Amino acid sequence: MAKLTLKPVSVISALATSLRERVLNGELAPEIPLPELELAKQYGVARPTIRAAIHHLTLTGLLSREANRSAFVPRLREEEISDLFSVRKVVETEAVRLVTESRLRPAAAEQAVRLLESFPPDTKWSDVVEADLQFHRALVAATKSPRLLRLFELLEDEIRLAIAQLKPAYDSPATLAREHRELLTAIESGKTGTAMALTHQHLDQAIGDLTRTTSSAGRARVG
Repeated sequence: MAKLTLKPVSVISALATSLRERVLNGELAPEIPLPELELAKQYGVARPTIRAAIHHLTLTGLLSREANRSAFVPRLREEEISDLFSVRKVVETEAVRLVTESRLRPAAAEQAVRLLESFPPDTKWSDVVEADLQFHRALVAATKSPRLLRLFELLEDEIRLAIAQLKPAYDSPATLAREHRELLTAIESGKTGTAMALTHQHLDQAIGDLTRTTSSAGRARVG
């Protein structure tokens, strides 16, 4: 039997992490080509290594790639926003219902809200994105349903991308923190109907803000 070899993945993982942060900070703008050769020079690595990192991020939806084109950060279209958030509503509203009815106090969700509340206005947006995601993941994880959490994790990078593109809609992390604190208070008070309604309201607000942001970007490109 031929000897099997394992390919090192640590550099690829580090590259994917760096590219993810640059996307979420807005450094890599939507729809701008990301040539492999240029990225390879920036990072001082071989082109196949960059290609592997890009491939990883295309699988999770953070980058897109078409035939004979460089990869690029996708700008979520209106129908994609609607589809993503309709699935989020199913997963997260059920999670909120289960957690609220069980009168649970998810410690990780509280930590995430406190982190959002501590952020100054000039906080890196990628840090805000991760704290936001940490809050929502904590609520789903608190249900103790491995399958519900797995569904959420499949959406995580697309959710990251959506939150990253929401930046123009928020003056500061404080606004986002208030929305999450209100929801967590309802959950901890055992107000199931209120908590579920706030979840819908929070996600509907995101849909509206994202749609307006996407429409404005589209008009800017046409102009």
